[in-house]
Amino acid sequence: MVTDSYPTVWEFEEHTRIKLSILGKYLAAFGRVLLSKNPQINYFDGFAGPGEYDKGVPGSPIRALQTFKNSHREKQALCVFIEAREDRYKNLVEKVEAYLRDNPTVRRPMIIHGEFEQVIGPELDRLARENKQLHPSLFFIDPFGFSGVRLTTIRKILGMPKCEVYFNLSYNSINRFIEVDKVEEHVMGLFEDGAVLEALKKLKPGERREDVIRDHFVRALQERGGAKWVLPFRVNRDDRKATAYYLLHCTNHPLGMRIMKEVMAGEGSAGEYAYLGPEDRSQLFLFKTAMEDLAQFFLDRYKGRQMTFEELIYDSYPLTKGTAPDYRGVLLDLEERGQITMNPPAANRRRYKGRPSLPESVRIIFPG
Repeated sequence: MVTDSYPTVWEFEEHTRIKLSILGKYLAAFGRVLLSKNPQINYFDGFAGPGEYDKGVPGSPIRALQTFKNSHREKQALCVFIEAREDRYKNLVEKVEAYLRDNPTVRRPMIIHGEFEQVIGPELDRLARENKQLHPSLFFIDPFGFSGVRLTTIRKILGMPKCEVYFNLSYNSINRFIEVDKVEEHVMGLFEDGAVLEALKKLKPGERREDVIRDHFVRALQERGGAKWVLPFRVNRDDRKATAYYLLHCTNHPLGMRIMKEVMAGEGSAGEYAYLGPEDRSQLFLFKTAMEDLAQFFLDRYKGRQMTFEELIYDSYPLTKGTAPDYRGVLLDLEERGQITMNPPAANRRRYKGRPSLPESVRIIFPG
């Protein structure tokens, strides 16, 4: 099984920039939305690392502190950084202390030397025994390989109101070692059943191991992990044309799902929910409906129904590759062709960039 043989600080690569960019953009939105109605939010970095990459590039802990400072929410956000390796923990403490000296208004984070499961598991159990809840929290879980995290813990996190998970599923490590006997305990801890192992033994012609592993884990998160929505983002390493890992956002709130989908769409390569590296442009199948099929998808799914544009967005976002701007274009085309009607009609809506506008309050009527 893959072990963490990296040095204390390692190279910063483009795929890491994408991972942290998605985290930073979503974390800013998470804070903006939830601090409008809550006095505090939490950010947990479960595998925080040394706080930097080589050449002094900031790691995820420093970037989180920067995100909250830049949005003027540094006093309302509590950051908790957990790191098990002693050399990285010491480096992390040094980097955080240096940042706090330069930014004295930033709230001091908690920095814990320990294993993620051993730190978070007992704390979640204590809260449950005392019938207490966390403040709204985002957990960034980014382990080396696939040990050190159990689905049980993810379920406990997502069982808390307004708590979400941003998870790195190390596909490359899982694919290499999932069928090795000595890692079965870790596989069962992460998936909570052996169905993925049985499916890999019975691959049908045309089935890909990658799809089987990813889809089984997404189902595990939804069926046993407590996540209503799971959005996947595929990441290649910079020097390879093969998948290294998937970033998975797990939430039970529709607005969280919508915001993350739009963040991921903005970071993807060539219109995909993926960073494909400098050359790979292979086709992905992360959503059931492709962009070119949106119009027929809407007509089929909503036949004989009426709903606001906002309701349509939240119902269909987990199923399609499109985002709200794509939806607007397709729905306006359908309206122009007389295949759907809207209330208020196009003539009564202001024009925007030469076309009728489509506010999310507009009601869409699909023919029966």
